[in-house]
Amino acid sequence: MRFRQFAFRYLVALSFGAFVFSSCSTDLDPNAEYKEVMVMYSILNQEDTIHYAKVNKAFLNTNSNALTIAATNPDSTTYPEEGLVVKLERLSTKDSSVLNSYPMERFVSTNKEAGTFFGPSQVLYRTKPNQPGPLTDENAIYRVVATNPKSGLTTSGATQLVQRNESSRSQRFSIFKVSYISSGYPPLDQIDTSKYEPEKLNRVEFRGPVNASIYSVKLTFNYVESDGVTSQKKQLSWYIRNNFLQEAKEIRFDVEDRLFYTNLLNMIDTSQDKPGTVRTAGDILVTVTAGSESLATNFRINNSFSIFSQVKPEWDNIKNGTGLIGARVQRVVKTRLSQAALAELINNSQYQKLKFK
Repeated sequence: MRFRQFAFRYLVALSFGAFVFSSCSTDLDPNAEYKEVMVMYSILNQEDTIHYAKVNKAFLNTNSNALTIAATNPDSTTYPEEGLVVKLERLSTKDSSVLNSYPMERFVSTNKEAGTFFGPSQVLYRTKPNQPGPLTDENAIYRVVATNPKSGLTTSGATQLVQRNESSRSQRFSIFKVSYISSGYPPLDQIDTSKYEPEKLNRVEFRGPVNASIYSVKLTFNYVESDGVTSQKKQLSWYIRNNFLQEAKEIRFDVEDRLFYTNLLNMIDTSQDKPGTVRTAGDILVTVTAGSESLATNFRINNSFSIFSQVKPEWDNIKNGTGLIGARVQRVVKTRLSQAALAELINNSQYQKLKFK
């Protein structure tokens, strides 16, 4: 059996995580030559002012172990400066002609969030400020194209944006509720979320975009921690539901009773607390992220293989390479703990070790 070994270093997916692809055939060829394989990832959000892509080179060589090659050849997965020409294109949906082209510059990112491929630095490609800025044409197709002038290899991937339907009040991407406490059912993000009551069974309700298929719902809790001398703003985040597939556009689900309090107990480190340490609850943000069909397809296929099969399915939407191009969009609402919920956090003996006041 011939195994094609792709070695990747610090690959990153800009939204929903990174995906690594491998494959095999049935022929044995121990003397395969090096072959350039371009690896491309990008998740576009039309609301961003700068858009990013991750482009690496993989290597194919059955003569050696992938880790050995990476260790002895430092630039085995990263293209050098001036090594690639990368651009973002806006295409016509009628004939796929290029309407606009925006150059993407190489830069080294040092503040990537921790994850599977976390490293001290990441080589990314980004559009320049205001070129194009937010992507206003939600009906167009957007394509990332990378060319290696030295080898002549050109790799590309395209996606439609997740459409927010801002022009239609009755169909726009909107969050209705983040708990049972809400006035009415307006299709707006500015809803009555002044009373978030995690001591009760909470509900999240929203309308998804017409062409979205995968969702994540995240809660972020802000609070202030003080030791009597200094105060520090802190933040905790967790997913209420993550990477769930949903075709229906009216989405409703309940949140586990007291999950909020349980997460605070598990996530707040009280081991260094001083006698004067106190915490003050702040805003709560609920973020709904909707992803494109390409992200849903990738997630579905890469999580559909059986333990009885030795071959993991693979799927990508990249031409002359591998990787993934997709799109996402987000909606956020802000709320605070209700008075009853705050009293529960302060007075219940189960939570008093957290020292909220």
